[in-house]
Amino acid sequence: MLNSRTYQEAKKHNNYELQAEFFLKDIGVKFEVEYLKTDKHFSDDEYPRDIYTVTLRRGTRFMTINYGQSYMSSGMWHKCGDYKRGIANERPKGFSPYREWERNKNFEIPTEYSILTCLTKYDVGSFENFLSDFGYEIFSEADYKNTQKTYKACVKEWDNVQKLFNDKEIEELQEIQ
Repeated sequence: MLNSRTYQEAKKHNNYELQAEFFLKDIGVKFEVEYLKTDKHFSDDEYPRDIYTVTLRRGTRFMTINYGQSYMSSGMWHKCGDYKRGIANERPKGFSPYREWERNKNFEIPTEYSILTCLTKYDVGSFENFLSDFGYEIFSEADYKNTQKTYKACVKEWDNVQKLFNDKEIEELQEIQ
């Protein structure tokens, strides 16, 4: 139930991490995160990042997304403390006692909050609306194809959100920022 004491307390104190956790728990959605790989996630990524498969499951209904973690939070190890030089999730081979690799103090597995905030929580409308609402400008055939791909992914995600959550829950979800 959305009115659980723990959920309302988290909401009252603007504790978005707890609010997201209790939101899912209260409505019976199971949250699963599995490390997939370290690679470039977005088409314009310059560096690899950790990519996770995230599943939200509610009874027989579920949705699965691939989530690209931030650069800074990716990899348990950074080469010389800098993700731009290399990241690893296991102690690197040839680990040097001369601090060639350092443990990443910012390493983090995606949380309920980080996933819920990135979900499509509104109807994206037509392609023209999408372009206007999100400020896309198309200058080439490649821009058009990439934007069309993004649009289709958002429409699919919105459809999945609507299948997993009811209207009242989507309204609550929109408040978790």
